[in-house]
Amino acid sequence: MGVIMVKIAISLPDGIYEDLEKSRVERGVSRSEYIRVAVEERLRQETERDDVARYVKAYQQHPETVEEVTMAESTLHGVFAENPWQEEPSQ
Repeated sequence: MGVIMVKIAISLPDGIYEDLEKSRVERGVSRSEYIRVAVEERLRQETERDDVARYVKAYQQHPETVEEVTMAESTLHGVFAENPWQEEPSQ
């Protein structure tokens, strides 16, 4: 069974509409597809921004302890000691 689509009507300033039309024609997609993809991307960006904000808030409420920082640093030093950085030869 396919996805149910809902039709909507939107109003855009002439300049934005002209830019949209130029871009979608260059990409060979329908107006509906172009706008759907743009809305999906905007929603993804908002979700990502909200996730980061929740992470930062939680971290501020429950920051790392000194013991956790010390353990992370010691692990980090061990990993880099086992795999030292090497510069690639210049060509």
